[in-house]
Amino acid sequence: MKPTIDPMVFFLREYADAVPSLPFDACTPGEALAWAKKARSRLQKLLGDFARPSGAVKTRTIEERKFPGYTRTKLEMDLYPGLTAIAYYLLPDNRPKRGPAVLASPGHGNSVDDIVGGPDGEGYPGDYALQCVRAGLPTLALEQIAFGERRYAEAISEKPGGGTSCITPTGAALMLGRTLLGYRVAEARRAIDWLSARPEVDPKRIGMTGISGGGSTTFFTACLEPRIHATVICGYFNTFRDSVYSIYHCADNFVPGIVRWFEMPDLVGLIAPRPLFVMQGESDPLFPLKGFKQAVKKAKTIYSAYGVPENLDTHTYPGLHEWNGDKAIPWLVEELSE
Repeated sequence: MKPTIDPMVFFLREYADAVPSLPFDACTPGEALAWAKKARSRLQKLLGDFARPSGAVKTRTIEERKFPGYTRTKLEMDLYPGLTAIAYYLLPDNRPKRGPAVLASPGHGNSVDDIVGGPDGEGYPGDYALQCVRAGLPTLALEQIAFGERRYAEAISEKPGGGTSCITPTGAALMLGRTLLGYRVAEARRAIDWLSARPEVDPKRIGMTGISGGGSTTFFTACLEPRIHATVICGYFNTFRDSVYSIYHCADNFVPGIVRWFEMPDLVGLIAPRPLFVMQGESDPLFPLKGFKQAVKKAKTIYSAYGVPENLDTHTYPGLHEWNGDKAIPWLVEELSE
């Protein structure tokens, strides 16, 4: 093969030779479960080795505000040793004693404020945490490491109003043999601990959702955390080949060595047989529709192998890299109500 000066031509050739060592190739539920046991352990090693604290999650209330139909409490949370997290807990009025709840993960943007309706609860097109609570679901909207108030000091001073600062923390995590995504997943799993302990939450009916960078955290958390009963992923589910491997993305998306073990849709085998809803805009430039369709095709074979093809649902809609809750929110309510 003729040498090339173009690095991405070179790396796409390298990808073609990187045959995954643990592809999902099961045909029966028993084979699928045996594969999942090996694959889950390997995925955790790729993300990094993380502490798993136990006991009650310590929280501190920053602010509590009443809005029509719900109360919003801003919290500091100790989810990972040595780290302070910021979150909003949205609790609908007239809540039954125990029922479903949702963990919502924001993507790259100003901050977690975007998904809870902003400072005044007014509502934005992508305010899916607000959409969840308006649908009657208590929702914990967790700010991700290096987003919003959780950026490092220099980044906040350069842009006080909000934003993201993932590259330097990603590099630091990699130098430690871990990934920033792994830290986010570890915090999300601890947030599930907190939700599960809430008196109004049925721990067997917890869902998770997010778009883009929030979609990646949602995806990998659902792969490793069996307590997530139903998962909605927007603007992320694709093939690695067609998205983060070959299109410019923030460094927090990268997991060293992962394509040597899995393609992204293979990992759906760690979420199945639990309900999964994947969606995206038809003109999304970051996660192309071609890759989405290819990933969905593989996901369907995985759910069929588990014997529950009905537990996978998909939605594409006119639009770019953006949220659309028209089908996702009713689906989430239905799946968590069963």
